[in-house]
Order: sequence, then structure tokens, then C-alpha cells
Amino acid sequence: SGNVDFHSAFPGRHDAPARLVDGSLKLRIFVDRSTIEVFVNDGEAVISDRVFPSSQQPLIEAFCGDETAKITNVQLHQLKSVWRE
Repeated sequence: SGNVDFHSAFPGRHDAPARLVDGSLKLRIFVDRSTIEVFVNDGEAVISDRVFPSSQQPLIEAFCGDETAKITNVQLHQLKSVWRE
């Protein structure tokens, strides 16, 4: 992320409780220019955060503390603009 030193409480790791459903966890992640929203298991838990990217090349990393976890499906969709063209 870019400039995050404007307040000591801003930068940090965010987490939310989540439970496995039939051994799986469903994540829906929405990324905009400066906003990330994560919905766990259709809204069971939600994380919303602001980011300040320092480059034009966005990077998203997914990780889990359980070494046996694996990503089984990824779908990417481009969001349409809310502004009329």
C-alpha cells in the first residue's frame, strides 16, 4: 500500500471469524481503486477496508495459517462503472 503513515492506527492486519461449511470457505472479494470488501460465506463475516496503492499494478495475495488449505476455484469479473459514459 502507499502512504499509510498519516495515523498510527491505520495500517494493520484485519481478520474476521469464519467457519468451514462442508470443509470449505466461500470468499467473495470486491476490489476497487481504493476499497477492498471481503464477504465470507455469503455475508457471515465481512471486512471492508481502504487501501492506497503505490503502483498501477494491483496485487492480491491469499494465505491461510493452515498448510493443508488450498484454493480450488477462482473467478474474476470486471465491475462496470457507476458513472454514465
